[in-house]
Amino acid sequence: MSGIQIFDYLQDRLKSQEISATKYETLSDSLKQAMKDKILLPGSNLPSERKLAELLGVSRVTVRNSIDKLVLEGLLVRRQGARTFVAQKVGKQISI
Repeated sequence: MSGIQIFDYLQDRLKSQEISATKYETLSDSLKQAMKDKILLPGSNLPSERKLAELLGVSRVTVRNSIDKLVLEGLLVRRQGARTFVAQKVGKQISI
């Protein structure tokens, strides 16, 4: 998927956010849903925090908190100087 489609998807989800949810929770939930809907595929990189914040109309702190939450959950991998990536699915083989 192109970067523009990802932004459109996230913008639509942010506009329809629940009143009780914080922006960073809504953004992290939207990113999770984008992964489930295969808009963000394993191994694909996210746009920069600055670009996400600018295009989604939220603060960089909101974007950083959302990404931090997903990194802690193991859904995203952050590599300093190399961006943030969607985590690869790890297939475990079980020996019998």
